[in-house]
Amino acid sequence: MVQENMEFGEIREPIVDGIFYPDEASALEDCVRDLLQRSETPAGMASAIAAPHGGFEYCGSIMASAFKSCAAREIRRIVIIGPLHRDPDEALFLPESGWFRTPLGLVPVHTDSIRAFEACSSLFVRNDIPHLEEHCIEVQLPFVQFLFPRASIVPILVGKSTPALAEALGNALRQTLSSPADRDLLIVLTLNLTNYLDRSVSQREAGKLVDLILSRNGDEIMRAYGLGELSTCGAAVLAAYFTYAGSGVHVEVSERGASNSTNRDRSNTVEYASIGFS
Repeated sequence: MVQENMEFGEIREPIVDGIFYPDEASALEDCVRDLLQRSETPAGMASAIAAPHGGFEYCGSIMASAFKSCAAREIRRIVIIGPLHRDPDEALFLPESGWFRTPLGLVPVHTDSIRAFEACSSLFVRNDIPHLEEHCIEVQLPFVQFLFPRASIVPILVGKSTPALAEALGNALRQTLSSPADRDLLIVLTLNLTNYLDRSVSQREAGKLVDLILSRNGDEIMRAYGLGELSTCGAAVLAAYFTYAGSGVHVEVSERGASNSTNRDRSNTVEYASIGFS
């Protein structure tokens, strides 16, 4: 739901609190702290990360690993890019809300950046409805609030995973994030390596996608996705990032995992990875 607040403007309220992560502030803070402390990934200086967006029970440790890889930086603005799972359209969705809420409090939206992205292409649309129905950005926010409490966010949802949207978003990232002031910027790509598939198929797909990520080949990721060789929800998210960052970016996969490590049904799985870019 969107709640109207006279002081802050519209607030995008949480939709998966108590389902994907604890819905009480102290329990959520303890959970995030514990996940970060238990992660063996050293606190690093990554300029961008890729983190999954499942329930903390299933992939919280992988998410923590991703955020640890940039935790040594001073971050003030975070562009969070994720896929729209439900009824995706050929558009890139920016929020109308000025704030996103979790049990840990409010996270401000960087409205100047929203306006800048909106001006880049007619494919950018300001519309809260897709954000109200999508969890992939929301589940990143407790880590953002814990590690970077002074940061504002630029939430972007990618509709259909098409080459046109990937190119438009990549070009907009280049156009909008090219100033020296972006040294305090973090880009968070949120994606799962695979959909919920037979374990052997899921592992094979995940391995193929990780190889393509390590080769920094966004075009090949889109080609494989279009041919049905990949089921990832983040093909266009990755392709857009590689359009922005170029082939010189360093890629490091710090941790991988799967939902079957906690599921009773181990015949099907979703594969996850923590990835840092610098």
